[in-house]
Formats: sequence, structure tokens, C-alpha cells
Amino acid sequence: MANAGSFDAIPMLDFHDSITNKQDFLVKLREAIVNVGFLYGKNTDFPVHLVDELKTLLPALFSIPVSEKAQIQLENSPHFLGYSGVGDETTAGRSDQREQFEFISSQHENWKPGLPLHLRLAGPNQYPTSLPQAPKVIDAYMKSMTGFASRFVELVSEALGLPTDTFLTYLSHQNRLKIVRYPEADGEGGCQGVGPHKDSSGWWTFLLKASSPDVKGLQVLNKAGAWIDVPNIPGTFVINIGQASEVITHGTCKATTHRVLGGPNE
Repeated sequence: MANAGSFDAIPMLDFHDSITNKQDFLVKLREAIVNVGFLYGKNTDFPVHLVDELKTLLPALFSIPVSEKAQIQLENSPHFLGYSGVGDETTAGRSDQREQFEFISSQHENWKPGLPLHLRLAGPNQYPTSLPQAPKVIDAYMKSMTGFASRFVELVSEALGLPTDTFLTYLSHQNRLKIVRYPEADGEGGCQGVGPHKDSSGWWTFLLKASSPDVKGLQVLNKAGAWIDVPNIPGTFVINIGQASEVITHGTCKATTHRVLGGPNE
């Protein structure tokens, strides 16, 4: 059995087993969320065409002119949505070498003075006008991912021996999609794509790695202090625990430190 101090690989879970061999699946899921904090998910039944459409959009999205990126910069949005460039963020005191777009699933702006400030996070996305297909592709992906995430949370509840609806009352309808590009980096050992951190802004992260399988970068820190590679395995999502899940489960589920190293390939 894996434990948090010795894991040397990220466990793979076959989501077909959640239907055909559920008890075995739940045992493996519990081990992953309690002892590792990361897992691969395959055979999730997530629509392949939505993945393909998003991957097709990505090169065009990051290739829009600098002037258009400036028009939709995150700093122009009171909802923290939009584009941020390479070096705009820092982690652990060092500049992160990545550029990214942030979108949200709930775009209705209902906040007004006097209401709780967290309600202001909901608002309209900033899309590049030169890519009219972007809203449809991104919205469809987020909608389907929301459905998969709800199913996953129910499975987590079962894996912990709880009723399936235990966590649902804590969740909002606001889900965020972050699309990130790590540019090529010179030098042996690469650079900091994003520094060591735990995901603090949500319950779970469902990562689609769009790079070719030979591109490395994501690493997870085990309790023995070793960085474990998380290679790109086609047809899978990488799922990791956010700090909200760790807090609400009183530390039973583990949010694990991870980082991304830039390298010779973007």
C-alpha cells in the first residue's frame, strides 16, 4: 500500500471500474486521496470531441497579438478573469515563467455594494474577439467538466465512507478554467514555470495536459522530500486535491505540494 512518505509514482484509476468493480475502485481512490493527493483518471467518459476542440483552440489562443492580449488582461476585470503574461505572477518569491487565460463557468454578475465580496468573483469572461469560436468551445468544456467533477466528488464521499451528497452542499456553481502555456526555457534543469505550491483556490483540480507525451515539467513532492515526475499520459486527466478539500476533511485528504519546471519544449 502506498503511503504519503514513500510514493514514487502517481496512481492510475480506471473510472470504468467505478461502475463494474466499485468497491475495488473506492479502495484505490481512498489510497490516492489520503496518501498521495494526486491521481490519474482514465476511461472517464469525458467527451473526446470536447478535448479535441479545446486542444485545437490552444495554439490560436496563445498566438493572438500582444495588443489583443492587453485588451483582455486580468487586471481589466474586477472578477480576476482574463489574460496574464509571462512573469506577471510570483511563487515562493520567484517569477513564474508562464502565460495564462482564466475563465469562469458562472458569468452572471450579481454583486453590488454591501454584498459579500466573494460574490464579485462571478462575472463575464474576457474572450479574444479574433477567435469567435472560443466562447462556445470553452463553455462546452467547462459544462462537461462540471458534470464529471460532481460525479467525482460523490465517489470521494463514498471512498471516505460518507453519504454521496456529503460535500455537495459546500460547493458553489462557480468553476474556473485556467489555460496555461509554459514557454521554452534555456539552461540545464529548466526554470520555474510555477513554483512549489498547493492549490489554494478550490476543492479539486482536473488537469488536461495538452503537450506531447515526451514533454515533462509537472512534479509532485512526496513526504520524503523527493520530486516525482507526473508525465503526460494521453487519454487521462491528472486530478489533485485542493486545500479546501483538506480543510473540510480535517486533513484526511491531502493537498500535495507540486511545481512545474520549464524546459526545452513548451
